[in-house]
Amino acid sequence: MKKLLKNMLIVGMVMGLFFLCGEIGFRAFFPEYRNHIFSSNLTLGKKMKYTSIYGIDVRSRTLQDNLKINSDDNIILVFGDSVTAGYGLAYEDIFWNYWQRMLDLEGRNVKIVSIAGFGNNFSNGFDNITKITNWFHENNFKIGGIIYQFNFNDLIPYTSKDIKYFKHLRSKSCIISKIIIFTNSIRVKFLYRSVMIRVICNKLTRLFYHRGSVSCGGLGVDALGEYTYSFGAENFEILSNKIWDEFENRLMRVRADFDNIPFVLLITPIAEFIDPDEVIYTLSRPRRFDCATIKPIDKLESICRELEVILVNPIEYMRKYFNNYVIEGNPARFYHINDDNHLNEIGAKYFAEYSYRKIFREIIK
Repeated sequence: MKKLLKNMLIVGMVMGLFFLCGEIGFRAFFPEYRNHIFSSNLTLGKKMKYTSIYGIDVRSRTLQDNLKINSDDNIILVFGDSVTAGYGLAYEDIFWNYWQRMLDLEGRNVKIVSIAGFGNNFSNGFDNITKITNWFHENNFKIGGIIYQFNFNDLIPYTSKDIKYFKHLRSKSCIISKIIIFTNSIRVKFLYRSVMIRVICNKLTRLFYHRGSVSCGGLGVDALGEYTYSFGAENFEILSNKIWDEFENRLMRVRADFDNIPFVLLITPIAEFIDPDEVIYTLSRPRRFDCATIKPIDKLESICRELEVILVNPIEYMRKYFNNYVIEGNPARFYHINDDNHLNEIGAKYFAEYSYRKIFREIIK
């Protein structure tokens, strides 16, 4: 018995030393993964606070923040998903807060009010636009513009409420689902504090999804993941076109309801548009864009032209300055590590400065 305990102690010490050395090594070679911690008020280690402003929950610096809006203020309403909510960013680095700073510096009497939610799709966005804009109208506030931050994962057949409901059903229906959900929450909240585990998980994910020899039809949703419907992945063409039609119809109705207010659709680029050759983005989940049957940017340009919606597209601008970093020999990430959808501090800066120039110098005077 003593020998067994001694052997177990030795094995435990060896494993502990192995993980300690591994963690030190991974932290040295992959510093970008540090502090990738998630909780109810943290994303990638960044604290997130919300406050209620005129009955609306919005991102704020402190829980006590209160946006003072005067009757003569020109209010700009910004609607979006986790990008607008500032996923993985400090409050000061969110693109619309950059806009507010620039407006304040110029002495313009404009207030930005952002309404966003993690996991929102286009249906959530348009519902929020109708509800919140009507609320401001009913309370006699002046609305100078509506901005919808469009993400290429907006076009999915499920709303954020649907996704939560499905998770609830899974957790109730099967003990295996309960175990998976529990272990996944442990992994995200605690194990991701380890850089080594974070890197290994991402590399395994990339290995699992890297199936270049598999046909597009055989990949299903694995080909394009959350971009399946916006790009119309093979075998999903009918549903994708149906979702695009619904998006256009919802946009048309909202545009008609508020036709006297400037309406801007702001494209949020994904990393593959900025760095198509993966100079710096060795993404955790490879995308098979050769499986796409729809060109979403062409689609958006056509829809916006027909509905007289102002389209702001910062892709070329951001790609130019990303390449400038590469040419100089100091390549810089514009997105969070192993994330092709959420801008980091550098990417948010270029996204903000281009969109500010286009929106507040050319559209909303």
